Amino acid sequence: MPTPALPALALSLLLLLVARATLVAAAAPDDITFYENFESSWKGRWIVTKNQEYKGKWKHEKSQGHNDYGLLVSQKAKKYAIMYNLPKVVDPNEGTLTLQYDVRFQNGITCGGAYLKFLVPEENKRNEMNSETPYSIMFGADKCGSTNKVHFIFHHKNPVTREYIEHHMVNPALVEVDRFTHVYTATIYPNNTIMVFVDGVLAKRCNSMGSDFEPLLIPPAFIDDPNDEKPPTWDDRKKIPNPSASKPKDWNEDEPSQIVDTAAVKPEGWLEDEPEEIDDPTSKKPTTWDNQKDGEWEQEKMDNPRCKDVVGCGPWQPPMINNPAYKGKWSPPLIDNPNYYGIWKPKQIPNPSHFEATRPQFEKIGKIGIEIWTMDDGIIFDNILITNNETFAQQLRTQTWSEKIKVEKQSEPIEDSTLSWKNTLKSLLLIKVVIKRIEDIRLSKSGIFGTIFVLFVSVCGYVFGKRNSSKLTEKKLLHENKIRVKYDKRKNQALLNDVSQNPPKDEAHKLENFQEIETEEHKNLKLQEKQGKKSL
Repeated sequence: MPTPALPALALSLLLLLVARATLVAAAAPDDITFYENFESSWKGRWIVTKNQEYKGKWKHEKSQGHNDYGLLVSQKAKKYAIMYNLPKVVDPNEGTLTLQYDVRFQNGITCGGAYLKFLVPEENKRNEMNSETPYSIMFGADKCGSTNKVHFIFHHKNPVTREYIEHHMVNPALVEVDRFTHVYTATIYPNNTIMVFVDGVLAKRCNSMGSDFEPLLIPPAFIDDPNDEKPPTWDDRKKIPNPSASKPKDWNEDEPSQIVDTAAVKPEGWLEDEPEEIDDPTSKKPTTWDNQKDGEWEQEKMDNPRCKDVVGCGPWQPPMINNPAYKGKWSPPLIDNPNYYGIWKPKQIPNPSHFEATRPQFEKIGKIGIEIWTMDDGIIFDNILITNNETFAQQLRTQTWSEKIKVEKQSEPIEDSTLSWKNTLKSLLLIKVVIKRIEDIRLSKSGIFGTIFVLFVSVCGYVFGKRNSSKLTEKKLLHENKIRVKYDKRKNQALLNDVSQNPPKDEAHKLENFQEIETEEHKNLKLQEKQGKKSL
């Protein structure tokens, strides 16, 4: 696997750390409600739950391949819980709110969560956390078996019943399951729009007041009356058997569905006196066979060689055919029910849980928590951000994640699946040639030098093919990453320009324009990507 030169990697890491420090230092205090990059130890700032159910050990370690520190899940098959008390309470109902963090599955992911919980402030005084700790929003990656989703769930208090309901995003974005760092962003807009980005690319846009969430935020105005019952005389059968119909006299229910074909004739050449199997003359009773313990020994059977080239052997029987007289069990035909009342439905009554609203009332956020169960270790969290400045979140993502993913892909390229398959096929073919050559040695001793030559060529061919495929793979990955970064920059710039031009009241129109820009950009860059792949 090719590895970039150490000076280049060191320079990339240095630029990454300097850029992040410069960006955070330049931001106004009000821009950052909370930002955690884990460059210093989290101990003394983050609080590990005292609940004995959560035995997983958190560690402060570097991410593999660079000097960027993070919060590490260090053990497999454990529950983890940790939290951080925010310096001030965050109200998601005020302006635009962006939640962002990055996570890396360094050892892959088979089953586990990697999401954040933004907890309500009423629980701030407690120094423990569990699955029942109330939260306002739960956001982030979750992958286990066929389950693959980027959760966005919010708790909402029904103002009438005072009950809290979890509302889950329908058809959420998918989790990136490779071993690279990925950044997840959720932005909540005042016009009820919620946008989820994966690596800066729009992955999901939905309306918090509509069918994009289950259950619906606003319960229906009317519901079925639970005390209403169908009258006993209500007939909801649309069709009924004809009571005046009778079975025809010639209807025989005893006729079988199939009968013997009396017109069939035994094929010419059929050896009726020859059995299909005969005793195998080569089989012999084992010398250790004990009739008292093992039972009576029987000769093993073999196919009768006389039946090999004939149409058939053994007793011939005519085939079965469908019985033309078969009618089956008789039942009276159906007619319209003269007493049909229609499908019964309970009467509707006003829903006591119904309320009117033009937007959700998110619960305030008092702290951040990570409460997960995972079968995998090596999960590392970093760059956790809460901000009302969407532009700052985009800039931070560009300065941190973009540089980080570049370093990771240079140091650990993924082998192209097509090339891997071709190399495997080549290896199998070479092995077949070698085996054939070894077989020839048994027949001719003079072939030993030729076999050594074949082995030498096979090994050289495999090594050369492996190195060549790795170079092509690295070149392809660098090209695709370049295209994607270019696309992300164009798309994010389009969104920023549109945000600055449109007032907040025109938020919905802004998002529609952004979607159109995104679609056109995506088409152009897809074309560039195809042309680039052809040149490779």
